[in-house]
Amino acid sequence: MNAPKSGAKDWITGGVAAAYQALAPAWRSAWASLLLCGLATGLWWANALRTPHAASTLAWLAMAVITGLMAKGAVFRLALARGRPGPGGLQLGRVELLLLLVGLLSFAFLFVLGLLFFVVLLCTAYAMASAGPGFIASEVATWAGAIVGRGRVVFGAVALFGLAGMVWAGTRISLAAAVTISSDKLEVLSTWPITRDR
Repeated sequence: MNAPKSGAKDWITGGVAAAYQALAPAWRSAWASLLLCGLATGLWWANALRTPHAASTLAWLAMAVITGLMAKGAVFRLALARGRPGPGGLQLGRVELLLLLVGLLSFAFLFVLGLLFFVVLLCTAYAMASAGPGFIASEVATWAGAIVGRGRVVFGAVALFGLAGMVWAGTRISLAAAVTISSDKLEVLSTWPITRDR
């Protein structure tokens, strides 16, 4: 009868323990894709800092995404018994395609939420600045200086609430990839109820 009180703690502890136990098998099965993903990500980051618009930067980003999908696919294949990974975790198949689609749909969902959050933040900034000194509606550069006193508190609270909401929404669909691979069909928003009370 004490499960409701200790459920969250047990869920976290069990998750960490399961991840630790799967670490060695995952490395043995996906070592090549993990190494290549780390290398490609590092080279993409280095190129992005020096020449962000160069073709090589986009090429390394694409390589990082592809090898990341391979590594993730290999781990999911092991964890959910969806077939054997390729040599060193280098394989491209239905599992990797589903992971890519889940990633794109999750990004689209969070992007739309981000746009809504930006609109709310912009409206809040306008409302708070309009009551402050030196506000000129047609000059956005004057808005920040016009937000004073309680206006800054309200704007900060809205910003923090919005960021917390984005993080919360991301966690609610965090199991989309696992559920998709397990059921062998695309699942994103339908996984929302699974993380309730977690």
